[in-house]
Amino acid sequence: MSVPNEPIPDSPPMPEPGWTPKPPIEEPEPDRLPDEIPVPNPDENEEPPKHAAASAVPHPPSWWSNLLP
Repeated sequence: MSVPNEPIPDSPPMPEPGWTPKPPIEEPEPDRLPDEIPVPNPDENEEPPKHAAASAVPHPPSWWSNLLP
């Protein structure tokens, strides 16, 4: 059994005059509970991390002075 060999059209047929495409259906946003609000991914933010501006130790511990000669 062979497959019929039909020519492939070069372009789709032209729509009839006055035809307009249907606008996309706009669906409402789903209702969300307060704890379901999406949180932005911190890896996608353009801003530097908030902790990058802070120093590692806000003030030196008191025992550091004993380590200095």
